[in-house]
Amino acid sequence: MKKNENRIRIIHKLIIMIISTLIPIAIVVVFSVVDFGFTSESLYKKYAFIPPIFLVIFELGLILYIVHLIIMLVNEEYAQKIEIKKNDERLKYLKMKSDALVFKFCIYILALVTMITLFTDIYHFVICISLFASFVLVKILVYAYYLRKY
Repeated sequence: MKKNENRIRIIHKLIIMIISTLIPIAIVVVFSVVDFGFTSESLYKKYAFIPPIFLVIFELGLILYIVHLIIMLVNEEYAQKIEIKKNDERLKYLKMKSDALVFKFCIYILALVTMITLFTDIYHFVICISLFASFVLVKILVYAYYLRKY
């Protein structure tokens, strides 16, 4: 029964990843085929928030994950090995510690960017200070939650 549940979970992930891969491609195709009355340069400036190379890297990452899921469906031993690795307590602890360090580093970088934008642009400063405040608030709330729980 456990193997069947794992296979169904992997198939669900596979379907979601395939849809996630196709949506950005469909958006790019629609914007390149359909004429919205913009020149290609103004369309790129207004609607292309990320350079195309990041879209390609994103799509390659999704495709690699899809291949990984297909291999897990085909090879039962590989799927069991991944499941054991995913439930390893030592790796969970290391991931938790590294996530906390990265979060703390992001807060410091955001604080630095907030101070820089204070002197350059008020609109970007408001955005940065809002993000900084939300990061700090989330950190305090999570800390308070775990303090009460444990």
